[in-house]
Amino acid sequence: MGEDLNMNWEKITNQIRVLFGIDVRSLALFRIGLGSLLLADLIFRVQDLRAFIPILGFCLEGSSSKNFPSQGTFRFTILMEPLFLPVCFFVYVFLWNLRTTNFSTFSKFFPKKINGIAQIFRIDQKWNMFSPYPLVNDGWFVIPGNLKDGSQVDLMKGGREISWEKPKSFDETFKNERWRKYLMNLYKKDYSEHRPYYAQYLCREWNRNHRGAEELERLEIFFMLERTLKDGVAPIQKVSLLEYECGKGNKKEGLIKDESNKDE
Repeated sequence: MGEDLNMNWEKITNQIRVLFGIDVRSLALFRIGLGSLLLADLIFRVQDLRAFIPILGFCLEGSSSKNFPSQGTFRFTILMEPLFLPVCFFVYVFLWNLRTTNFSTFSKFFPKKINGIAQIFRIDQKWNMFSPYPLVNDGWFVIPGNLKDGSQVDLMKGGREISWEKPKSFDETFKNERWRKYLMNLYKKDYSEHRPYYAQYLCREWNRNHRGAEELERLEIFFMLERTLKDGVAPIQKVSLLEYECGKGNKKEGLIKDESNKDE
């Protein structure tokens, strides 16, 4: 019974993808976004409603206030003024950026514990791409793979001949932007534990379409590091990140060498 339900659910989701070109998660995000817009619209419409606390009791003002006393009352309108929230967000973002100039000093007045406000409304700022200095490390990947017949192929280029030369365009070395981001993260020390999984993926994908003498036995992931200096570009460094043997049961068994500390 459970398997039948799963199969029916898969058929439904596949039909949704075919009809709309999106998956169920995208539909869920669309609904959340639509709900947020409706909620925001309701919040801004509340500004048409004003509350009074007269001496004799509590009442609500609709479109006109001529029937209510003008003295001895208190209005709940400050949070609903059209410019109040934008001004608050502007001040918040200004203080956020001011704190980045000297975190130890300005964090006393703008503590880290109120970062959640920025993260909820996505007004958080991050300028480390440009300041205090731009990124200085760049490079490209070369992944030699040793086949059973003794030949070598470049797995980064779909099995073409190995080349250590700098590519004319880095964009051509990645399938798309997501792969570029993923691979550049693999170079970093913080993501080094993911390298064996990527090597395992390369082995599985190559051997799925190649048999016999063309099967992949071993691979090594190199990063050709190009570092920008103040007075030019440093000589390119050939950094070995991982050496992996295919055909093992799990990532640890196939691991031959893992240079986890090489991320600079």
